[in-house]
Amino acid sequence: MDLSKEQQSFVDALNHDVLVSASAGSGKTTTMIEKLTYLILDKKVPVDNLLVVTYTEAAASEMKQKLYLKLQEKIKERNYSSSELDYYYEQLFGIATADIGTLHSVCKRLVSKYFYEVNVEPSFSILNQEESANLFNLALDKVIEQYIVSGDMSFYNLYESVNDKRNSQKLKDIITKIYYYLTEKSDPKQYINFCLKDCLNDDIYTNICAKYIIDYYHKYVVDIVNKLAGYKKIVVSEKINDFIDAFIAQISPLVDTRSVVEFNLQLENIKYPRRSEPKEIEDLDAYDSIGKIVNVFKTTINTNFKKKYSSVTSESFKTHTAGLKQFYEKLMEVALKVSDEFKQLKLDVGKLDFADLQKYAYLILDNPVIQSELREHYKYIFVDEYQDINQIQEDILLRLSSGDNLNMIGDVKQSIYAFRQCMPEIFLSKYNKYLSQKSNNLILLNTNYRCGKAIVDFVNMCFDKTITNDTVGIDYEKDARLVCGSNNSGKVELRLINVNKKKNTTSNNTTPNDNEDNEDQSQELEKDRAEAVVAAGIIKDVYGTDYYDGYNKVTRQLDYKDIAILVRDAKGYLTTLYKVLKDHNIPVSTTIKQQLFNTIEINLLYSVIKLLGNSDSDVDICNVLTSPIINLTYEQLSIIRTETSCYSFYDCINEYIVSGKNSIVVAKLKEYNAFLNELRYNLKFNSIYQTILDMVIKYQLFDYYLSLPNGQERVENIDLFLHLLNNDGIKYNVSKCLEFLDSVSNKDDFLINVESGENAVKILTMHKSKGLEYPCVILSNLGKSFNTNSARDNVVLTNEYGLGIHYRDSDTHTEHLSLQKQANVMFKIHQEQEEQIRLLYVSLTRAKNMLYMTGCYNFDNISRLCSQPVIESKCFLDLIFKGFDSNAFNGLNNRLAVFDVNINKDSVAKVNITNIADIADTITVVHNDVIINGEDKSVVNKLSDNFKRVVPKVEDKLATKTSVTGLMKEDDYTYDSELNLKVTFNEKDNLSLKIGNAYHKIMQSLNYNENIQQINDIISRLHAVSDIDDETMKYIDVEKIYRAKQNVSKLISDSTRILKEQQFLYKTRYSDIVEESDNPQDVLIQGVVDLILINGNEAILIDFKTNRTKDVAKLINAYSLQLEVYKQAVSSGLKVKVVSTKLYLFESNSFIEIV
Repeated sequence: MDLSKEQQSFVDALNHDVLVSASAGSGKTTTMIEKLTYLILDKKVPVDNLLVVTYTEAAASEMKQKLYLKLQEKIKERNYSSSELDYYYEQLFGIATADIGTLHSVCKRLVSKYFYEVNVEPSFSILNQEESANLFNLALDKVIEQYIVSGDMSFYNLYESVNDKRNSQKLKDIITKIYYYLTEKSDPKQYINFCLKDCLNDDIYTNICAKYIIDYYHKYVVDIVNKLAGYKKIVVSEKINDFIDAFIAQISPLVDTRSVVEFNLQLENIKYPRRSEPKEIEDLDAYDSIGKIVNVFKTTINTNFKKKYSSVTSESFKTHTAGLKQFYEKLMEVALKVSDEFKQLKLDVGKLDFADLQKYAYLILDNPVIQSELREHYKYIFVDEYQDINQIQEDILLRLSSGDNLNMIGDVKQSIYAFRQCMPEIFLSKYNKYLSQKSNNLILLNTNYRCGKAIVDFVNMCFDKTITNDTVGIDYEKDARLVCGSNNSGKVELRLINVNKKKNTTSNNTTPNDNEDNEDQSQELEKDRAEAVVAAGIIKDVYGTDYYDGYNKVTRQLDYKDIAILVRDAKGYLTTLYKVLKDHNIPVSTTIKQQLFNTIEINLLYSVIKLLGNSDSDVDICNVLTSPIINLTYEQLSIIRTETSCYSFYDCINEYIVSGKNSIVVAKLKEYNAFLNELRYNLKFNSIYQTILDMVIKYQLFDYYLSLPNGQERVENIDLFLHLLNNDGIKYNVSKCLEFLDSVSNKDDFLINVESGENAVKILTMHKSKGLEYPCVILSNLGKSFNTNSARDNVVLTNEYGLGIHYRDSDTHTEHLSLQKQANVMFKIHQEQEEQIRLLYVSLTRAKNMLYMTGCYNFDNISRLCSQPVIESKCFLDLIFKGFDSNAFNGLNNRLAVFDVNINKDSVAKVNITNIADIADTITVVHNDVIINGEDKSVVNKLSDNFKRVVPKVEDKLATKTSVTGLMKEDDYTYDSELNLKVTFNEKDNLSLKIGNAYHKIMQSLNYNENIQQINDIISRLHAVSDIDDETMKYIDVEKIYRAKQNVSKLISDSTRILKEQQFLYKTRYSDIVEESDNPQDVLIQGVVDLILINGNEAILIDFKTNRTKDVAKLINAYSLQLEVYKQAVSSGLKVKVVSTKLYLFESNSFIEIV
């Protein structure tokens, strides 16, 4: 492809360092390949003199492959002399061994070559993660034991202060965290000195941690003052303006305080002015908004500041800091001794870990001769993903660089690996320096060649307001907006679920606590399953639709493999999502975290495999004998043991088969031996996976465990375990299989790869999606609250504020919040919030053609976003909504069912909001042969097969599966056409059907709190999206809809749950619903209940009718069977008592009770 002006400027940039800020989809790798090719072919720089550092081995392999193909292509394009061709082919073949790899691989080559500089064995090998952890724990245990027996009183005080119940694990965890943090430092002792001196300065006015805290609250006060002052420009009420002036006058002196002590004293002087409601109607909205800002301020000060710092004095700070210093000094001393011991253990076995490679490479480059040699050798250095390096890696690169040959390529907006101690501030420092100097050292690549225009515009809308100098450290709107470089329009849609908190009728606490993880587990599961159903609906909507494949320049149909669902992490919601998609027969490929081995069903399968490796295992033998495979009881096991003389149960079995008195037990034991022999025979021809799967099917274990409590979960566990076995590395070797299962059985949770073939929807984490792209992306679970784990950690470390732990008084055994710990926690949370913004940017920019977003959200409290800073956003949806304009925000605030976000004149994002009550039960569930709202084809087919086994009477002629209407026709019920409004023309039935459908769609869209204008808006939207056509619109009577809403609202006020348009499949006997019939044949009935109102365990069913007839008896006769079927299906499926079934007639604006 032709390079853009900015890309070409990077290729041409020589003889000076270059920082490339390459936004998502900007062709970063392509541009790097172009420059490498240019250097090799045109500048005659041998590939051996290039150093290319990638973030992963996979990226290095891809880079080598692309460079090889590009060089090959360029060589074929031109006519070269034989000597030139010799050089070019030498470079081509040299790519395989070129210095293109991760920084760890670069360091490993340095250590291998200059091993003598750091006293390392030349034949060293690298510890794997498990080996390294085991050796480290040995070193840690040894050092702790040495301190315990040494009688060191300062260590004893530390030990007593940190640990609970004389268990040393908490201290070990702290030491471990300190050690691994120090391994990423070029000079660990310099950092330790910083922690002990700068961070433990006992002057509360100059201590950097104490100053960070007070500066944070100063900024908060200034932000509140500016927000309130902004309202003075738009309100006319003197009362409001006077209140604002008075409030600002009271809180402004807080900014002049110099410490938390002075801040506290000033708080005592504040007298908050009273607020009076203005007479001016136009100022009422501002009055409410100002009230919310003031209340948030008071809450923040009272709960956050006073609660934490009201007891802090200058004297207590000195005391606590002195105590902390003793702890810090001893902690660092122990950490360094553990480091020395760990180093020795590694030397003893001749192995190194990755941290050693970095440290030794850094030390090797201390030698000026070696440094000069390497600088001379590497003519150009390229660093990919530069935003993700840490300090020691930066220092290694600077020692290799000549100061004019470093090409740093990355994007600070995509730095999402802080948990690996990556430091985006290194990138930012150079970025802002070069940007302010308008230097040619900085090149901005902002053209996105991946995403469709609507997607690019949506991304810009979101991040114009959320990626700023105060958040991520750059001005997105000014310097980093994406420019669309693709030729597809793109599509953006948000499908959101409104989840109001359940009202607590026994509590007076009405403080909203939205989007927090304080719901019980069942409520979380309800939200997760509802959202997973929404995601399944999106997949069904887009599957098979046309999209433009820009790579191949053709239009084709979207396949499952073209769809990716991105989620925050690999457990919790991801597991629920996987199960729901599987229930909807959608093929899925993903990796989930799961704990399986504490369940009876998996223990059985595990025992079977163990017995295939070793028949003489008492526990596993008993496990299988008492399972549904053999069905012996524990009493029968006791008989075997007491009536035989052998030591092992394996020998007892063989003895009892020969001499046992209980013939039933003998037969069962023979059956057991035959069972194992059959499995061993099958293993000669099949894999372990296939053998166990055949066993599960033969002995109907799926059906057995499905019948137990939590049966569906047990079946899913078996399915996941089978996925574990279907691994090429273990499925043909019992010993390897058992070794693998043993390694994962003791873990709290482990990763399981589940796949449904190549053509499957991918579910992956947002972090794993980096560098990938898909035609259709669904970002899911966006309403899930961010985790702030730092606040709960025992120890927090940062580069800026050192080490943070609680101060614990060893005399009084009381724990105090140290300002050092609090500063680190606050700063760490701020960093985590920055990363959430960057993670959202990465995720949104994975989509090429279609971008969908889903999330549960409490829209009752959407207005809090007006006063909430970006950096305090609670979830990804908060960040997205921050980008909405006032019209779109009003759509959220009013919970409009469907509305458009007009991004700009060219692009629109659609928003769809549904109440969770209307979704939660759309999950396919089978209870007593009832499927509520969802047709599970596998279940329907199975039921249909069962029905076919019943031989019906010749005269019955009943369909196995029918609709409610069809059933009524079969019973010769006489009823009017459902829709007989004022229509006097041909094709009346077809138009009547369309009118009836339109009325039902309108009622389904109501929240039952709308006025006439809002109902008109809903009708207009349905018309706009062609749910109601032009002809049908003529016959919609908005007043009838409004009166229906009013009448139904009276019933809704007593309901705790509302279900609309609930589809069902119901299996029953024909004679059970038609009294006049004695036909016992089973029928499968399909229908839709218009409205279900649930209060506790009681329900009311409502069916909307547009009939014109006023003959009540005739209507009852026509629809009593229909409502009886509805009643039975709902009662059985939802486990409620239906106390009333009603028809609602639009024509007469009234209900008819059907008894």
